[in-house]
Amino acid sequence: MSEAHMILPVTGMTCANCAALIESGLDKLRYVDNVSVNLASERVMVQYDWKKLSLLDLVENIEGSGYGVIKNSLKIRATNLMDDNDARSLEDYLMKCEGVLSCGVNYVSGNVTVEYVPTVISDNDLQNEIAGAGFKYIVDDGHVHDAHDASRKQELAKHKRLLLVASILTVPIIVLSMLSKMSGMADNTYLAQLMSWIVGVLAAPVQFYVGWPYYVAGYKSIRNRSANMDVLVAVGSSVAYMYSFLVLLGNVLGWYGLGEHVYFDTSAVIILFVRIGKYLELQTKGRAAESITRLLALQSTTACVVSDDGEREVAGSKVIVGDVILVRPGERIPVDGIVLTGESTVDESLLTGEPLDVTKVPGDKVIGATINRRGSFTFQATQVGSETVLAQIIDVVERTQASKAPIQNNVDRVSAVFVPGVIMLALLTFAGWFWVGESSFTSAMINMVSVLVIACPCALGLATPAAIVVGVGIGAEQGILFRDSETLEKTANICTMFLDKTGTITVGHTTVTDIIIWAGQSQINNEDDLLELVASIEQSSEHPLAQAIVGAATLRGLRLRKPIGFRAVPGAGVRAVLDNNNVVVGNRRILGPSTVLSHEVEEAMTALQIQAKTAVLAAINGVVVGVIGLADKIKPTSIEAISELRASNIELLMITGDSTATAGAIAKEVGLDRVLSGLMPLDKAKVVSTSQSEKSLDGYVAMVGDGINDAAALAQSDVGMAIGTGTDVAMESADITLVRGDLLAAVSALKLSRATVSTIRQNLFWAFCYNVLLIPAAVMGELHPMMAAAAMAFSSVFVVGNSLRLKNIRL
Repeated sequence: MSEAHMILPVTGMTCANCAALIESGLDKLRYVDNVSVNLASERVMVQYDWKKLSLLDLVENIEGSGYGVIKNSLKIRATNLMDDNDARSLEDYLMKCEGVLSCGVNYVSGNVTVEYVPTVISDNDLQNEIAGAGFKYIVDDGHVHDAHDASRKQELAKHKRLLLVASILTVPIIVLSMLSKMSGMADNTYLAQLMSWIVGVLAAPVQFYVGWPYYVAGYKSIRNRSANMDVLVAVGSSVAYMYSFLVLLGNVLGWYGLGEHVYFDTSAVIILFVRIGKYLELQTKGRAAESITRLLALQSTTACVVSDDGEREVAGSKVIVGDVILVRPGERIPVDGIVLTGESTVDESLLTGEPLDVTKVPGDKVIGATINRRGSFTFQATQVGSETVLAQIIDVVERTQASKAPIQNNVDRVSAVFVPGVIMLALLTFAGWFWVGESSFTSAMINMVSVLVIACPCALGLATPAAIVVGVGIGAEQGILFRDSETLEKTANICTMFLDKTGTITVGHTTVTDIIIWAGQSQINNEDDLLELVASIEQSSEHPLAQAIVGAATLRGLRLRKPIGFRAVPGAGVRAVLDNNNVVVGNRRILGPSTVLSHEVEEAMTALQIQAKTAVLAAINGVVVGVIGLADKIKPTSIEAISELRASNIELLMITGDSTATAGAIAKEVGLDRVLSGLMPLDKAKVVSTSQSEKSLDGYVAMVGDGINDAAALAQSDVGMAIGTGTDVAMESADITLVRGDLLAAVSALKLSRATVSTIRQNLFWAFCYNVLLIPAAVMGELHPMMAAAAMAFSSVFVVGNSLRLKNIRL
């Protein structure tokens, strides 16, 4: 199967039933493998076979269910179309781009119009595709739309307008209704009926203009053989209004069987309170999802491109790979690249959470959206558009926010039957009061309306995704990237955590501290001879220790020779032939199990290991000629982080391929009691697997490493945390990427996940308790429809507002 993952921005969802309806509709499509709908972020993630199913099929399915998919349009003018064949060629080329829904190219005018899904492809990516196909163009910036932001603003303005209309009309409705009741007028008097007609006329626009969106959404829901909150609001308010209208009509025509009281104020207040709730909910949902907006705001709007013709300022989105860009002090770096000339310090805190500025010199990587602090420099663009680190972070955040946490599955099962169940309960309530309880038709009807209005599936539907959206957004701002919602939930229940030593607890940048040789070796006469020998062998290795040795040789100006037959032995060292001699470099395993080291060599190695140094042996033709000692500094934050992790009741173990003595010395310094040393990469994975089988009922097993030598263990663990270094964001190799390269980021990830899961549980507790307590109260006739509407409106706002409290968490 040729799998593709799409994240589609959807409009029109109001509750969990809407999400379930979209999900079930897409699931019915052949070749769709998985669907996940996030109500809070209004995103749908679809996994499907792109060779058998088009993006347009997915969009049409969602729109066929009565919802909308946000689309952007790009209008440009192609300047070098030679004939109609060029136009058709460009059109066919763009239609093959992932994310494009439609495309039209007019050969005569050169106008090119592309409709696309902005979460899949950007206008900058499209322009790069057009340029890559060999076409020149001019962009009409006035036609490049930020549809998602515009859609949110438009929806908010619409809700505000309807709320204003409802408020202006409902206030006099309530006042007139109260005056009528307080004056003691009989309901059948002429004045009372006149006031009732006035109230009814005022309530009509509230019911059928302000409330019209609920009728439309409810109809779409029923048409798709489902039922959502809109059905409950539409039916509940309509029953109150139409009953009141029939009472007035009956009084005019002489039909007095329906009663004398009217409830126009009830229907209007129901609509008003629900509208207030939706307006507040929309505002708070916007705040919940604003992390993406803030990340997008980091993008530089302009860039100073340097060429043979001099300097020219272009839009940041127009930078292409290979451009040379000048960055002055205080400016934001527009894209990712490599420094060519100049030196400076760069503030990367907005992406990594690291407060200290980072020095940049020629050859260093720079990340787009970070801020240049001190000097001017030029760099060459290496990643632009969707390939930049910022774009990848945004993509990870959107995917995670669109994914579904396991706890949500149980909620979805309840939500699927919630509204139909409430409608059935409302009918039973009416029947119980009218026929069994022998109450009046009016009382039975009012109680039925209360049941319809009080039920709120939205609170249930928002309980999990609202917290996920806020939590994941906070994580992104702190340099903590969760792969999906399931990972966030698992992290909260970690019981055991394995910590790799090199690059995780320690800095990972080792330096040569000792060079020990033994007299009587004809090939090795001094320290430089040994360093040159070992560096010559290690120059083909990518291991951090090898790079440290080569670096030391380079600093001394030593000339390295070219070995032959180089072979790396994982977890042991390297072998090669140099000047017709068999040379091995590494730990004692590289020498073989039968090799017995002399007392002198053992003593030297022990002395180094006691000092927490790594001993690298060198042997020529089976004879040990020397040992090099290397040290790796402990990160300044490791001791504090380990102390906090231990206080969190997590079992901590350090695992490393280093010797027992070296590992033990490091562990003692940072406060770790349990150490597993001398492990090869696959051994680490086996240790993690064994722990998983032992702890299966207690919680999850996590592994924290740099993703280089412990990839197998990261993959094996329930929660793999890869520590990055700001630019090395290994997003595809771990469940959590810690952009800030220290263990305190792992502590923050743990705190954030626990706080998020706790918020989800609070939200679910509120949503369930709200419905469990107030629905029976409505059934028993203890809740007036007005109060029911107010409570229902408040419930959703409470859930989203409670989720926003996560923003106050101290990580």
